[in-house]
Amino acid sequence: MKKGKSKILEDEDVPHLRSADGAGTCFDLFNEKVDMLKRKDPLGKPSILMAILLCHKISILISGVFALIKILMLTTGPLFLHTFIKVAEGRESFKYEGFALTAGFFLAKCLESLAERQWLFRSRLIGLQVKSSLTAAIFHKQLHVLNATKKTHSPGQIMNYVTVDAHKIGVAASAALVIVILTVLVNSPLAKLQLKYQTNLMIAQDKRLKAITEALAHMKVLKLYSWEKHFMDAISKLRSEETKWLSFVQTQKGYYLILFWSSPILVSSATFVACYLFGVPLHVSNVFTFLASIKLVQAPIRSLPDVVGAFIEANVSLSRIVKFLEEPDMHTRDMKKQRQDDVNICINCTDVSWEMNTLKHTLEDINLNIKHGEKVAVCGEVGSGKSTLLSLILGEVPYINGTVDVYGKIAYVSQTAWIQTGTIQENILFGSNMEPQRYRQAIERSSLVKDLEMLPFGDLTEIGERGNNLSGGQKQRVQLARALYQDADIYLLDDPFSAVDAHTSTNLFNDYVMGALSGKTVLLVTHQVEFLPAFDSILLLSRGKIMQSGTFDELSKSKEFQDLVNAQKTPSDPKCQEVYASNKRPKAAEIEFDNNVSSEERDDVVSLEGDQLIKAE
Repeated sequence: MKKGKSKILEDEDVPHLRSADGAGTCFDLFNEKVDMLKRKDPLGKPSILMAILLCHKISILISGVFALIKILMLTTGPLFLHTFIKVAEGRESFKYEGFALTAGFFLAKCLESLAERQWLFRSRLIGLQVKSSLTAAIFHKQLHVLNATKKTHSPGQIMNYVTVDAHKIGVAASAALVIVILTVLVNSPLAKLQLKYQTNLMIAQDKRLKAITEALAHMKVLKLYSWEKHFMDAISKLRSEETKWLSFVQTQKGYYLILFWSSPILVSSATFVACYLFGVPLHVSNVFTFLASIKLVQAPIRSLPDVVGAFIEANVSLSRIVKFLEEPDMHTRDMKKQRQDDVNICINCTDVSWEMNTLKHTLEDINLNIKHGEKVAVCGEVGSGKSTLLSLILGEVPYINGTVDVYGKIAYVSQTAWIQTGTIQENILFGSNMEPQRYRQAIERSSLVKDLEMLPFGDLTEIGERGNNLSGGQKQRVQLARALYQDADIYLLDDPFSAVDAHTSTNLFNDYVMGALSGKTVLLVTHQVEFLPAFDSILLLSRGKIMQSGTFDELSKSKEFQDLVNAQKTPSDPKCQEVYASNKRPKAAEIEFDNNVSSEERDDVVSLEGDQLIKAE
């Protein structure tokens, strides 16, 4: 405050967060407790709630001690009041009893205030740490969860887990547990009803958030096809359903408020009426003491609806988070050291599937050994399993029957460019330290130099959301530069040249694949058949099987490979131009004329047709 009085506070002036409160520290501790529970019961699933309690058991105990001190000091108030009234009536026990009571009452209130501050501070700190650990666990799970799980847990739902559910659990951690348990036991029917309403409310929120996320992500398509009204009606319908369940939840909370706010008044009124009816004498001392006691419990009783609601919401949110965290992970494998026979990739699988118990396997009979520094091309028709083969090496395919061993660090370039919001430099570095020479080489080899010169701020230009201010080819080349900068041992390239023109793809193949990756192991999925002769080995996939493998010269004798090459040739290929020209250019004798047309008109038409065809070619 002294520094803020003298100058405007900057970011450097704000103290850093304690390491114990950081998300990384909380997540590591949470993982440690989960692993401990797994070791105790290998066959069962570890309890997330128990792991949270084990992480913060000491903090909860200390917070409980402060809460007990606060309650004990609070209960001394009516006792002091009762004694004060006796002193006022002239019934002193000793001479300076009034001064002693005043000093004692002052000390009790000071101790009560200090204990309450510590209790609230430590409870909220526990809630913050719980929220941090669960948020980190959800993000970590998102990076390792199976692709099939993402169908049931959309990005909108996962964001809901982080922004809504983890926060509610953190808030509930700061409530008085014993009071809530007693209250829930007494009001279990109402609590069950509120639990049902809260569950349906969270489901409705997920549906609405998913629809809004999809609409915002594809807003350009909605505008082009004029689907705004349709999607607005759909979102409004989902919002109406959410509002219905929200009204049920709030109405239930209203019942709680009326019940608990009126209970202290009803209790005191009923007590005095009973004393009058049964003839119990009422004196100033016992009346004021009773009213003071009622006032002590009045605030906790009135806060019970909020506390009960917080615990019910936390119960719903925790069950949703636990369901997501218990989803199966991908087959992650640690980076292994190089084998003695210089093999980087070794695959021996009888069948590979994306779904369990399927009759049709995605890949079958995959036996593959790729040595260090080898360039391998993967070809095949659409749907033959080329991308699945790369996913198998990455460990993303959930169900495999066999072994997959990968030796070395992997860099992967997907078929659809993945760009994060930020500068081009941040997308290329991707969290790595800046090395100017390696960074410059990555830009040059990825043919990005001219593109960066055209941008207003070069590589510091901000890329819009999902790279919407870059073309498809630019996004793909940024992705290639990012992979090259990582300096991996194995490069998996899933058709990276499909989004660029023929000239750029040729430059990228020569400078990037054959130049910058000359000493690396490369597995390239491609449809550009003109690049195939440069590879050490070619895999021909069809219907999930490796039909043939070998060099370009060896496969050229195969009819299946020749059919694939002829089907995928484009007019940009010189060989294709010859075939295209010989097949498409008509001869003069092949053009039919009407008998009334003169010979000069025929020559003009033939000449015109030939010029148009040449120009078109």
